[in-house]
Amino acid sequence: KNLRIAYCVTLIRSMFWVSVFVYGPIYVVEAGLSETLAGAFLSGVAALLFTSPLIRRVADRYGARQVIMTGFAIIATMMTGLALIGEPTKLGIFFWVAAATGGAMIDALGNIPFMRAVRPRERTPMTTVFSTWREMSEFSAPLLGSIVLALALPFHWYYFALACLAALTGLGASYLPRRI
Repeated sequence: KNLRIAYCVTLIRSMFWVSVFVYGPIYVVEAGLSETLAGAFLSGVAALLFTSPLIRRVADRYGARQVIMTGFAIIATMMTGLALIGEPTKLGIFFWVAAATGGAMIDALGNIPFMRAVRPRERTPMTTVFSTWREMSEFSAPLLGSIVLALALPFHWYYFALACLAALTGLGASYLPRRI
């Protein structure tokens, strides 16, 4: 059970980042801002990953599980806000950046559930299976977007679907041991 949860934590985290790096700049440009600002957006959200040492200290105090759940709650809330806004607006960029803050929280700790769930002697063979999250996320995020478009839904439904996945994964993370 813990391995499945660990895989989902890593997969949905990566799907979120794929979405940020693919759809985020498109959103910025469609909100009426320049391509230069779209690049600045990407640099800014990537810079959030430098907060990892701070996030690690917070996890030491409150527990990695709590920080992971909080990160997914932030992503779910901000992606829901983005979906409710609908069409791209300058305000929506705030939701993207705030969601990326939650993503950075998870990114700093996302592999810990796997490392703690697998026995040391099983890590090498299990890492081969676990590392498929990279390919799965690069496939799943555009697939989710394609499904939204194939159903002839406005694209902001993609953000809502991503929010639902984040919320479910955060809920799943609540079943991890308290001190992962």
